[in-house]
Amino acid sequence: MYFVVGLQNKQYNVKLGSMLYVDFLNCPDDSGEFECKVLAFKDENGSFVFKGPSLDKIKIKYKVLKHGLAKKIRVFKYKPKRGYKRTIGHRRKYSKIEITSVG
Repeated sequence: MYFVVGLQNKQYNVKLGSMLYVDFLNCPDDSGEFECKVLAFKDENGSFVFKGPSLDKIKIKYKVLKHGLAKKIRVFKYKPKRGYKRTIGHRRKYSKIEITSVG
């Protein structure tokens, strides 16, 4: 079984024990388990469930493993014939989480 969960206005496909890199979560490392909202899941028969009372009962817990910075992105602005060049760098913060329990 795998689930579609909503976390920080984004959707992720997860299974039990899977690890994800998500946008930065403002919580310390090893601070316990948190819950996220289940939007859909695929059951044993292979059919998807998108709404109903069965979705409200499912709780998916995850644990924050670490925080870090992603690879640097270079943004280069250039206007021809004007002598304008500008380089900007950006590194996005992320959190690595592990799905610990489903139920």
